[in-house]
Amino acid sequence: MPPPSPQEQHAWLLGAGPKPRRKASAESLEGACDFVLKHWQVIGTTAPRLLNWVRSDLMDHPRVQAVRDRKVSVEILGRIQLLLMKRLGQALTERRIPYVLLKGSATRLMAFDDPLGRCGYDIDLGVPGTRIREAEDLILELGFWQAELDFAKNQFVVANPRLRASVESHHYELGFLARRHRVTDLSPASEAAIRRDLPSQDPWHLTEEGGVGCFVSIDVHHGLCLDVPIEPVVHASRQKLLDDIALWVPAHHWMAFHLIYKLYWEGVHNYAKGGFQYADLCRLLPKLRPADVPPLLELLHRYLFEVAGYFVLRRVPSLGVPLPPGLASFVQRMEHPEQRQRPIDPVRINDLGDMWPKLWGGR
Repeated sequence: MPPPSPQEQHAWLLGAGPKPRRKASAESLEGACDFVLKHWQVIGTTAPRLLNWVRSDLMDHPRVQAVRDRKVSVEILGRIQLLLMKRLGQALTERRIPYVLLKGSATRLMAFDDPLGRCGYDIDLGVPGTRIREAEDLILELGFWQAELDFAKNQFVVANPRLRASVESHHYELGFLARRHRVTDLSPASEAAIRRDLPSQDPWHLTEEGGVGCFVSIDVHHGLCLDVPIEPVVHASRQKLLDDIALWVPAHHWMAFHLIYKLYWEGVHNYAKGGFQYADLCRLLPKLRPADVPPLLELLHRYLFEVAGYFVLRRVPSLGVPLPPGLASFVQRMEHPEQRQRPIDPVRINDLGDMWPKLWGGR
């Protein structure tokens, strides 16, 4: 068994357990800061845990300042996204277009005490396929435009319609819908933090006038993936208040299933991608009621994702979060392949091995 990778050593920052007993040394600090910066989607949650671990004499370390700067830029981006989520939810409701928020857009409302503890590149939205073009037209009315990412400039540009149609023809979501914001009402300290963070924070950039701007994009899904339709997720959705606006979010069992799917499928097929979603899972699972566990297990069974559920869920206690009893029993039952009730064909049951080392860049 290889030793834990440097990234894996800092996975505790994503969880809810106690910090290490020893305060951070100068040597361990840089690795921990790099971990928090890499997993910037949850920096509003991990940065306070990191800073509570840092020795007072290291608070002025350049990497600590980089964490503070990134936290500012991500939280301001998050505020803009939350404002647009409310406008979008209101408009969809007025047009009677059924929808459900997905991924980080949903978990920030469902699992985090403060929605600014979770951010992301996009606002993720699920809409039944029969209504998806209506939803797109509405989003365009709200000031978004059909876009694609120019990797050389690291900015959105107007989409090539042929390329967009080709991608959409075999995918479970529309191409990018993006909106550019020129942000002019920042405090001097916040603007200075964003400007220092510009080289490493994709959504932010300098405008033609030399000010700061950011892109917000919306992904519109007509499926959770190619094999899982969005309609049952929309049908089972429930309302969650954001300030005084009611927004539709997935039922807890669908949200947990989607998180398990993303953590396993992205983790097992990539190196060092998606580990931040353990912060989502660690905060969602304690909110599950006993009645949420059977439908979650049924989804894992229906979509041949029980092995994936085993690999993902068994790591949660190591992050300081006990599994609900029903899920703890499931993990214990799944420990030995001979106890599974299906023919042992690893590929057929999506048993591609443990994704945990790959999440942190190992094998």
